[in-house]
Amino acid sequence: MKLRPILVVFIVALLVRLSVVVLMLPQLRPDQNPDYYRELGRNVALGKGFVAIAPDGRVLPNINRPPGYPVFLAELISLFGDRLGVLLIANCLLAAVGCALTVLLASRWLGRGAAMVAGLVAAVEPNSVLRCCLVLTEPLFMLFFLAGLCVLVWLREKNYAWCLCGLLWALATLCRAVAMWLPLVALAAALLWRTRPRYVLLFLLGFLPLISLWIGRNALLTGHFFFSSSSKNVMVNGWAASLEAERTGISVDLAGKQLIDRTGSIEFFAGRKSFEKTQREQAKVLHEIVGARPWRLAVKMVWGTAQTLVGPGGRMLETFLREPRPAPRWWQIIYMGKLLIFVSLAVGGAVRRRRELAFLTIVVLYFVALSISPFGNTRFRYPIIPLLAILAVAAFTKTNKDAVDETESLHHRN
Repeated sequence: MKLRPILVVFIVALLVRLSVVVLMLPQLRPDQNPDYYRELGRNVALGKGFVAIAPDGRVLPNINRPPGYPVFLAELISLFGDRLGVLLIANCLLAAVGCALTVLLASRWLGRGAAMVAGLVAAVEPNSVLRCCLVLTEPLFMLFFLAGLCVLVWLREKNYAWCLCGLLWALATLCRAVAMWLPLVALAAALLWRTRPRYVLLFLLGFLPLISLWIGRNALLTGHFFFSSSSKNVMVNGWAASLEAERTGISVDLAGKQLIDRTGSIEFFAGRKSFEKTQREQAKVLHEIVGARPWRLAVKMVWGTAQTLVGPGGRMLETFLREPRPAPRWWQIIYMGKLLIFVSLAVGGAVRRRRELAFLTIVVLYFVALSISPFGNTRFRYPIIPLLAILAVAAFTKTNKDAVDETESLHHRN
């Protein structure tokens, strides 16, 4: 793979994102702190630990967010100060590297020109570009994830590649808990490629140590072994809240707030007794609300997943603007139409090139499965955009014969 297409995509992705950040920065609230990432990073930089101000005003350890992105922010804050512009520029750089890695990944199955097109699609996709205006972990997460994916598909016959992929995916998991089950993807790859069993063990050797450290930290605090409390929070504040909102006629946000007021939250740790009590109360709420209407929740999840894949994401920046305003309706309609075509092409590429791109399709399905929710969230679309771009381009391009021939030879050697 020549460097020129990778460099071109990197430059385009970086310029597009920097231009949008420069345009949007005066309109953004300088104190934005989505998901407590910035505050956690600030406190780590100040030596206060992995703590933030909980909704009740107390400074408490956070047991929901993984430490990867806050630690990254802490380093930036230590070097350049807590400046929103600096943090967003860093996100632009990370995202541009992710787009460049998309070209490298795509070239495993596509020709040089087609791989560059896939990278350019990822570079200019509006939802991905606008995410760089928020202090959120997605750009760093995707850099580690795509780097691991590139190592795995290009060097899968090497012992060290599986261990290195495990390490990179562990770093990705320390940025977003959605990656916690990526060992299942590695196992699927091993079965699909009919590789030696030791490769999976080598992957786990790279993956488990870092993850175990964070699980151990949470166990010392709470007495329970878990990586993140996000799944339980999502079930209460998402699943149950959506059903309550439908039943009572109030907004999902208000329903979620009422449920959290009733049960308490396990996003922060305030002591073992309160933690145990909150867990019992949340289990009770889930049994009463979700257990009573499971089929209705299933229907809502199908609709929510469709919104995640092709929804406009109109509220992405709304709450972080100095003067909140919704996106124009005409833009949302046009964007949804393009997304529908984009996803359809990706499905076509997965079907047309199913043998070659089976593993990539498995990775897409992994993220889709873990993003299933009763309401759409375009944040969950971010990880699959580069993968969908490769599949979409594969729908109308020829196979990269050199890559396929090498794949077949590796299969025979194994």
